Amino acid sequence: MSLLGAGCAAGEAIEETVGSVTDQVQQGIEAVPVANETICDIERTTMMTAFDAFEALTGAAPSSEKDLVTQGILRAEVPSYDLDATGAIVPAPGSSCT
Repeated sequence: MSLLGAGCAAGEAIEETVGSVTDQVQQGIEAVPVANETICDIERTTMMTAFDAFEALTGAAPSSEKDLVTQGILRAEVPSYDLDATGAIVPAPGSSCT
């Protein structure tokens, strides 16, 4: 095999590797919104479950997310959601959740 032929084979291998890395980076970029949506769904479900558990334990709705922590239902406040003044679960300020 000539040196020219060896160079072409190496060049093709590099192109395949670069293409593979580029594809993987693109897949990672596309996965971020899906992961964020999944996190939002999990945190919303956590809030709904905690809200229901609080009502079952106390007979009343929580007045704030802090009540859920104080009662021991949540370890910490959920970063993506809050309870508004009416007790509705709403996205927290600055949250990417809807």
